[in-house]
Amino acid sequence: INNVCILSSPPRSNPDAMTGKLHWISAHFPKFKTRYLFGNKKEFCAGPNKVLIDDYDLNVNHFREADGHAVLVPRPWNTNHHKHDTCLESIISDVTNILYPTSS
Repeated sequence: INNVCILSSPPRSNPDAMTGKLHWISAHFPKFKTRYLFGNKKEFCAGPNKVLIDDYDLNVNHFREADGHAVLVPRPWNTNHHKHDTCLESIISDVTNILYPTSS
């Protein structure tokens, strides 16, 4: 995976949380500790060969509207909440369908 960038939105209620996000990226994804963008407009990074994996419906919708592909991570607060128990399987399936679409 060579062309990966972590996109993260700063929480409006706690702008200081960005420091925690940086520590989390460094601890869990050290390869990407210098490959991140913070901001609320993730759709600015959208394009025909770009994929966003996100847990917020609005981010996913805006990214798709900007010609990107997007996967909504099942969480209790979004429209994929019914897939919450099979979260990883759902993400893998959705990403696979984007990367390897079947002809109809």
